[in-house]
Amino acid sequence: MKNKNYGGIALTMVLCILLNVGGYGFTLACPVPFWLDTVGTMISACLYGPVVGGAVGFFGNLVSRIIFGGTSIIFSLINIVIGASVGFIAKKGLCSSLFGALCTGILMGVLTVACAVPVNCLLYDGRTNSVWGGALFDMLSQYRIGTIVKAVLSQMFIDIPDKVLSMAAAYLTVKLLRKKHSDKETDGVQNEKA
Repeated sequence: MKNKNYGGIALTMVLCILLNVGGYGFTLACPVPFWLDTVGTMISACLYGPVVGGAVGFFGNLVSRIIFGGTSIIFSLINIVIGASVGFIAKKGLCSSLFGALCTGILMGVLTVACAVPVNCLLYDGRTNSVWGGALFDMLSQYRIGTIVKAVLSQMFIDIPDKVLSMAAAYLTVKLLRKKHSDKETDGVQNEKA
């Protein structure tokens, strides 16, 4: 990208941050077994790479916490990891197919679990901030399962499907945006020839 459109990148970042905040707000209003707060992070990472993806992840999480309250700001760091990781994977071309995007989603789910469980164990006795994850944690408590195992399973229950769904949405969005951009360039070339 020799001629970077910084205004377009900034606008995309703002829209992706708003998408993250809206997704998180939706999950609070309608308790679904997903977070939906990284779709914008993943879109921006696929379009512009790890730095932009990490920044959108951080600021999306920060704004969500300011607006809705809730969990620790430490989770903003986890969203930086997600954005940077997806951006790095996308730069290598591994998100260019639906299969690659879904595999990336699974990897991001596992990575999120690895990052979030220690935080949850230290700050929240292993519990997630999700109604669904909390219900699984409580159900497993009846069977005298250790806190770390309960924390890992309840986090996996939410994060792996969430990241797969989020990455699929990001893949489809990026594919549509690139097709629209490609169609515009094709129309411009045809108009120049006419």
